[in-house]
Amino acid sequence: GQRRSPAHLFLNPGSPFPPALAVAVDSVHVKRSGIRVIPAPLQRRVDKMGRKPKVFIGLAGNPGDITGARCADTSRSQSFGHPKALYIGGTETGRRAGFSHTAAMSGPDELYEGIFRQSGVIRAKSIIELFDFCWILGSLPLPKGPGTIIQSHSGGPAATAADAAGRVGLNLPVLSDDTVRKLTPFVPHTASINNPVDLTYAKNHLDFFENIPKILIEDEGAGSLLIYFLMPGSMTTRFMKEMGVPEEQAIADTNQLLSNLAESIINLQKAHDRPVIGYTFRSLKEQLPKALVKRGIPVFKGPERAVSAIRALLNYKTIKKQFSTRTH
Repeated sequence: GQRRSPAHLFLNPGSPFPPALAVAVDSVHVKRSGIRVIPAPLQRRVDKMGRKPKVFIGLAGNPGDITGARCADTSRSQSFGHPKALYIGGTETGRRAGFSHTAAMSGPDELYEGIFRQSGVIRAKSIIELFDFCWILGSLPLPKGPGTIIQSHSGGPAATAADAAGRVGLNLPVLSDDTVRKLTPFVPHTASINNPVDLTYAKNHLDFFENIPKILIEDEGAGSLLIYFLMPGSMTTRFMKEMGVPEEQAIADTNQLLSNLAESIINLQKAHDRPVIGYTFRSLKEQLPKALVKRGIPVFKGPERAVSAIRALLNYKTIKKQFSTRTH
């Protein structure tokens, strides 16, 4: 039955997430996530911070939890210059669990949903999704438009990404004639030059990381770019060894190659100021995903989390525009 005070939340050194501020937090969940919590009255501490947090986030067990109410109340009192993400339950079972845990007063989920919408809060469906939102809202530029273009080396990852995108309401625009014309020299006749772009095979593997994404992100309908990344370091090293490269040299060359490819993607995002997001069905501990994340390109395990994160970016862009209109 203890009421928790708002807390400052900073991620541990080395985390891919940007600095964030929690306006309401369940310390148990946070500690399990490896995050350091410093309890403090919110408003006074925000004013005294040496640097402003990039994202306000909140954790609450159910809509009636006192932390959820504080999050919405604080959000309305804060500047709308920062995105705000909140995870809060909404089921009857969650409400009962929250009541026994916090002795909070319950309330209808629809009511809180409306409050959060009016307060400019982006609601996450899970704690994992909450931290995904924190990551992407705090580290990427906003989409230039509503359209998302998907690039994949194969039909399976492309189709699953398109399906996931449709489920969260993302718009997958048709590529312009100019984009199709520019792509043609770089793709084989087996490729599908639609959206998603399914290359099947590439004439030159480096084009997948350089020329092709550059053409796609410059398409008039591209607000953001979602790429399926598949280049296992072990496979690349093996290919080099089969070509007669000594093992030690093959490993060094592989590391340099993957580093250069990751650098190409981050330079692409910087040059065009549009979000580039990755997903993979392989381990995020492989060299390429790790190199991308290290340089600021979020890579998610599967397309579902990736498209939800893009949806959060679009929602924040809408919120920012709405509240900007209200204040002018």
